[in-house]
Amino acid sequence: LFVTNYLEHQVRTCSSLSGGYRDFCSPLLYNPTTDTLYRNTSGDSLKDAAAREGSQLLTRPIPMPSFEDVTMASGIGSQTTAGMGVLAADLTGDGWSDIYVASDQRPNRLWVNQRNGSFVDQAVLRGCDGDFLGRMQASMGVAFGAVTSNEQEDIVVSHLSGEFHAVYAAGQDSMFTDRSRETGIGIQTRPFTGFGVAILDLNFDGTSEVITANGRVMRQEGVPENSVNFWEPYQEPLQVLMPREGRYEDVQGFTDDLRHVARGLAVGDLDQDGDSDVVVTVLGGPAIVLRNDCVKIGNWISLRAVDETLGGRSCPAAKIQVSVAGRKITRTLQPCQSYASTHSDLICIGLGDVQSVEFVDVFWPHGDLEPERFYPNVDSGFLQVNGKHPLQYGEGRRP
Repeated sequence: LFVTNYLEHQVRTCSSLSGGYRDFCSPLLYNPTTDTLYRNTSGDSLKDAAAREGSQLLTRPIPMPSFEDVTMASGIGSQTTAGMGVLAADLTGDGWSDIYVASDQRPNRLWVNQRNGSFVDQAVLRGCDGDFLGRMQASMGVAFGAVTSNEQEDIVVSHLSGEFHAVYAAGQDSMFTDRSRETGIGIQTRPFTGFGVAILDLNFDGTSEVITANGRVMRQEGVPENSVNFWEPYQEPLQVLMPREGRYEDVQGFTDDLRHVARGLAVGDLDQDGDSDVVVTVLGGPAIVLRNDCVKIGNWISLRAVDETLGGRSCPAAKIQVSVAGRKITRTLQPCQSYASTHSDLICIGLGDVQSVEFVDVFWPHGDLEPERFYPNVDSGFLQVNGKHPLQYGEGRRP
């Protein structure tokens, strides 16, 4: 269990940039702190029980899990952060889960798994600690998905207004390069302060959109201090960024009437029609539910990686590669990303005009670089397009 910690709190009184009224304080006025890593010490006994009983384990009370604080022993306590969003996934291609932490106006951290219970921060080495000029930014939310290519996944980090949202594109040897300028995402997001962020295919055309939950942390100048709604000077529109001719553009008018102080953002198929809907939490108001009614221009497939040795639960950090028409589409099952949110554990993949799947490889997060391969079955309907399919650990083949 990884817990991001923000700052060492002190009571302060701060004013707006113009000095005309009280406002929220900058995080730079506070000392950063360390994040916390808890090792699950009950995992072996629960896993043994699950191996014996499989899904039957879910029919009886599960023992209370126990955890041990290994922050210092693991190396996580060696660096301070102002931790916000966090992501656990194999970011270095060795089959082991690493941890990426978005840090507010401090260096982001990429804790690389050393395969012995310890982690080393390699964010600077791998090019994902700051922006393309090496500057630290006010990092908030983090998303992992296909932005620059369907065959690899990139890290998108949301930021404060005046800063580009980062697009850390994965390259050779698991190095990252900030492509916020080249993709157009940077210039489109610069006017706003982003928190929750997600990468998803809204219309099944085979390319990903980026949606961000925006809301200021500093009062907008020019709005009367005694406005009826306290949060009005902090409201901003949600953004949907869609790729057009190789660059991402803000879909004008899509969310103009949805001005809020948005924070959390989660995606999942709420109405069971196959596509991804969106839920957004806001300050000073009820949550927003956005049903996806986009015109669909392609086929789709939804996949869930399931491990019976975990009691039939989904397997976070499992990497799924769908082979279609001689190319591969790579997605990682990781519900825990964005900002203060958890997505559905179904991976919904837009296929465009593809009519069938050749096979699906699953790289399970057990340190094994050899995937397990699953083939379609026409008779049972397994892995047919426009359907939802579980991928059970141990039921596939070795390529």
